[in-house]
Amino acid sequence: MLESPSTRRKPDWVVFEIGAARGQHKRVTPILNNVDPQKVGPATDRERKLKDLKIIDRRANDLNEEALDVLNYQNKCVVENI
Repeated sequence: MLESPSTRRKPDWVVFEIGAARGQHKRVTPILNNVDPQKVGPATDRERKLKDLKIIDRRANDLNEEALDVLNYQNKCVVENI
């Protein structure tokens, strides 16, 4: 299993791949490429919470944009007497 900075950004995928290999009773050998060995392992609760907060913040921004689109459409309808 190759561990690199790009795989560190998607740790769930790495866990999935390791689980799939182990489910087939295959040996998993980690190969570190530009990754600190001290940082290898499962994500901490803090890292998971930060990831969740980023997702929530992104979704809140999406909802704000959708609400603004609805308001702009309503204002357009009022101006044009639709």
